[in-house]
Amino acid sequence: MDNEFDNVDFEYATTIADRANRLMTANAVPPTPNNFSVWFHYAMGAAPSLRKTIDILLENKRSFDSAINRDLYVNMSTRSRRARRLRIFPKSCRA
Repeated sequence: MDNEFDNVDFEYATTIADRANRLMTANAVPPTPNNFSVWFHYAMGAAPSLRKTIDILLENKRSFDSAINRDLYVNMSTRSRRARRLRIFPKSCRA
């Protein structure tokens, strides 16, 4: 999904993936590719807004049903695409 992950070394990626899998298991999140992407980002701390959202859900003991999992993925993907656009286009080209 993100080019930033292309340069992550094997050991670090394995550690983060293990952490993401443990978190998903502990919170009964199905291990789908989209869910794994969300929890990998969360475990890595790559997206502060995602981390804050999941932390609030965890603190409130919310279950991660299919609607919440989908919303987390869509919001993370939307933010990621927007951030990439902002890095690519100079300020003068932005609307």
